[in-house]
Amino acid sequence: MKHQTNLMKKETLKVFVTIIMAIFILFISFTAESKEVGEIERLITAFSQSGVLLESYWLHIGVPYEDIENEQKLLEEGNRLSKSFGLPEVVMLKKVGQDQVYLATGSWGGNSEVELQLKKLHPSSAEAYFVFKVKGSKGLVELQNHYKRLTQLLQKNQLVPKINTCLQGTINDKLNNDQQLVYIEGMLSKLEAAKVEELDTNLVKSVSAYSPLFPYAIKTGQKQMNVQIATHFNSLDQNTVITLGTPIIAIEY
Repeated sequence: MKHQTNLMKKETLKVFVTIIMAIFILFISFTAESKEVGEIERLITAFSQSGVLLESYWLHIGVPYEDIENEQKLLEEGNRLSKSFGLPEVVMLKKVGQDQVYLATGSWGGNSEVELQLKKLHPSSAEAYFVFKVKGSKGLVELQNHYKRLTQLLQKNQLVPKINTCLQGTINDKLNNDQQLVYIEGMLSKLEAAKVEELDTNLVKSVSAYSPLFPYAIKTGQKQMNVQIATHFNSLDQNTVITLGTPIIAIEY
């Protein structure tokens, strides 16, 4: 009887520990998700409150992946990821230069363009690399939804959501140099970002900055940066193009 009582106590303790661990994991997941969504909301707020009309946005992530031994495994793992990320599976790898690359493309609705790549870093090595890209132009709400979806899918697949985000839009006016700098300073203020580097020419203005509001940063020289803002005048359309990126602008501006 005493033995049975001890067993029951042990089983009860196991159940209790399991419940506590489940609650802890859910809390961590919720906290991470809320933090990531908060970051995209800050970018959206800084962009929209500046009066810039969003025309396009890009989400991009490239991170090391678990080792993949051969091309068959590369295809199988790529198709598993495609299914998880809502993309069609492919029947064969794509030859890019001397490498065989897993490449799947599709859409997450509207006119969004989504691409997944999985590739080995070297034919003789098992090291692999994961790349995911989203491009859209249907507005800030779609951007926020796609950012949240990408964050959740990355976490589901045990990938750190270090997402490179770029927003590009226009002001329907020809802004002079001083006016362009006013827009840049306004966005930096909303993002609580301090200048790190600055490029100021007649053709383009670009400011690299650091904000404590964003968890990831990259090095530029001896300093850290995680925000970049650039402006230039588009003589063809007679408007001013403004691009905001974190941690860096990874598109043409």
